[in-house]
Order: sequence, then C-alpha cells, then structure tokens
Amino acid sequence: MGFLDNVLKIFVGDKSKQDVGAITPIVAEIKAHEAALEKLSLDSLREKTNEFKRTLAAALKENTDAAEALKIKAEATEAVSYTHLTLPTKR
Repeated sequence: MGFLDNVLKIFVGDKSKQDVGAITPIVAEIKAHEAALEKLSLDSLREKTNEFKRTLAAALKENTDAAEALKIKAEATEAVSYTHLTLPTKR
C-alpha cells in the first residue's frame, strides 16, 4: 500500500497538511480574540462571560422553540399507511 499512498499524495495531497490548512484561519481568528481578551480586567471578563451565557441561552431557546414547533407540526400531520403496498416477488 506504500506505493499507492505515495501516488495518492501526489494527486490529492497529504491529509494532515490539508487539515492544518483548513484550521489555520480559525487559529488566527482565535489568537486575535485572545489578544483583545488579555487586555480586559477581571470584572470585564466576568461581564463578557455573562454576555456569552446570555447569547448562548438565547440561541438555545430559539433552537428549542423551532424544534418544538416542528414536533407539534409532525404530531398534527396525519400518519400515512403503507400496508396496502406489496413487495415484488421473485419469479
């Protein structure tokens, strides 16, 4: 399999290099936020934490409400019976 792996690397590229390339922009963005957060006081960080919690709670509520609406809609939908269908038989 070594030869095949080498040929695939030539045409497709190395998977680990692709992974690193994919996450590099994300790491850069995190580091930019880290620099900004390091400048905050402890009280400011506590308030930022509370702000994050409120944002997450709002998003969770929105998703929960949407899921509940879909559940209600699904429960109100009439069930379809497929018992009248037959499977083809072998000849």
